[in-house]
Parts: sequence; structure tokens; C-alpha cells
Amino acid sequence: MFKRMVSVLLCSAALQLHAAPATPPVHHYVFFILERAGIQKPWFARSKVFEGAQLKYTWRSLEPRPGEYDFAAIDQDLATLSAQGKRLFLQIQDVSFSEDIVNVPEYLRTDPAFHGGVDRQYEFANDKDAKPKLGGWVARRWDSAVAERFAKLLAALGAGYDGRVEGITLPDILDFAQQTLGASYIFWYPEEPYFTREVLPALQGQGATAVSR
Repeated sequence: MFKRMVSVLLCSAALQLHAAPATPPVHHYVFFILERAGIQKPWFARSKVFEGAQLKYTWRSLEPRPGEYDFAAIDQDLATLSAQGKRLFLQIQDVSFSEDIVNVPEYLRTDPAFHGGVDRQYEFANDKDAKPKLGGWVARRWDSAVAERFAKLLAALGAGYDGRVEGITLPDILDFAQQTLGASYIFWYPEEPYFTREVLPALQGQGATAVSR
């Protein structure tokens, strides 16, 4: 009898080990980019589908002077979303996609210790090197002096918002973060025709179950 019980327990443990992993939860957020007023729109504020918003904050605006941080915009957005029962996902922007926009603090560009602070990034038609077009500016993340300043910004954000926001991401790394965290996030762009044409009508007409992807 004892041997049979042990065998049953071992079989049960083996089945649990080989069971299919649980499906990670899907979190629906709206990416308003820099349009912070979007979080006050009724269709978003009253929605039960969207758990929160992702908003973009530039390094330039968050650290106007070395070591002096201005998180007032984050605090305001966090208060608005918290009152709605929603969460905030921060995107810290240190790159731009326009020749006229630089998203790093001015001191990085003027202090020789940071070697210009930014470098140009280029776009290439059809992946060919001929006739490159300026595609904006990117912080010199590979420069140890610049990287040290950026790390201090992230440390300050972590100290102030750990547990208070859903997460912090940088451009182009969200997919990696999702794989690491084991959760799935969908960020809807409200300006896309699909969102206006299909998502919102489904939401308004059928409720939360209408938006499941």
C-alpha cells in the first residue's frame, strides 16, 4: 500500500512538471506618446479594458540641470491615473526621429566631458548606404560618461516610483522586458485607424470582452 501511494505521488509530481505553463496575463494600455491630456478623455478614463497608459517623458525634461530632476509631470499624470484606478507605464525618451528635436539635457551637449552628448542617426532607403538621410539624434549610450548620467536618472526614478508605476521602459526594449517579466502588454495607439474604426466601437458596444487581443 505504501509503495502504491509513493508511486501515485511520484506520477502526480511528474504530471505537474510536464504540465503546460500558465498563460501570462494580458495587460491593455494606451500609448498616448506625449499627448498627456489623452488620459483625461472620457472613453479612456471610464474604460474597464485599459489598465492604464504609457506616456513618454524626455530625458531633457526630466533633468534640466546636472543632478536636478523635475518629475512634476510624472507626479501629475500618476495622480490623474490613480484617481481613475489605472496604472502608469513610463517611457524615458533619449532618442529623436527629427533633425529639429534633441531629447537629452543641454548640459550633455555643451560640457566637453560628454563628447557632444548625442550623435546623429541616419535612415537608409532600401537598406542601402547611398544617400543617407538624417533620422534624428540618439544619446551616446555607449559613452561611459553619458551612460553614468543616464544610470543616475534611472536610479532617481526607481527611488521615487518603485511600486507606484507599472514599469519603466526605453525605446525599442519593451519586447525584451515583456519576455523577462513573463507578462504580455499590448499598447494601443489611439491615432491609428484600426483603433478608431474597430477597437473603440467594439469596446463601446460590447464591453470589456470585445477587446481581447
